[in-house]
Amino acid sequence: SDGRGIRSADIYLANASTGEIRSARSSAFGYYRFEDIPVGVTYIIRVTTKRFQFVPDTQVIALLDELTELNFTAEP
Repeated sequence: SDGRGIRSADIYLANASTGEIRSARSSAFGYYRFEDIPVGVTYIIRVTTKRFQFVPDTQVIALLDELTELNFTAEP
């Protein structure tokens, strides 16, 4: 992308311990949100779209507190 948010990207949040998966879709400005996610857990977050590739397309995070910015960057 050219620095703008990508809409309609599918974001998947997987609990690394239990395998539970939640999903979200990005807004017109590229924002997405997951609510009521327990802290103290490791999560695997993956993003996909039909139009763009992301490198990497997956990030692993140990959620210890509220996380307000986790960005993925699309390849041109």
